[in-house]
Amino acid sequence: MDKMKKSLHLRQMDIGALVKKISASGSKRDFMELPETAEIWNRTPKSLRMYLAYILRELREPWRLHCQPSGGRRDDLAYFSMWTRSRDKNFPELRPGYRPPKKKDDDDDDGDGVDDGSPLPPGL
Repeated sequence: MDKMKKSLHLRQMDIGALVKKISASGSKRDFMELPETAEIWNRTPKSLRMYLAYILRELREPWRLHCQPSGGRRDDLAYFSMWTRSRDKNFPELRPGYRPPKKKDDDDDDGDGVDDGSPLPPGL
């Protein structure tokens, strides 16, 4: 297949099929070099690109991108919605504008005089 036909073929595939092709490519190649990855990258909203790069380049686990959108929808937005939920659940630090939670003081908040993270003193 020449480059023009392959490019057109990739544009017509849904995100799920592209992810399957990336997963089947084997782990010896860099996933970011694949033409399927380039097509996914071009379609991916900017807010999810860091997540995509982290999954493919750092973790090398394209299986994390597999999902089955609900309601029979198989358009790009349905996949990106699922990716956003997965990112927010498993890797909240990759969200745009993420701020780490503030650390609690070491002081005891419930007023019983016992640090809830340590073992109870003898006699309690």
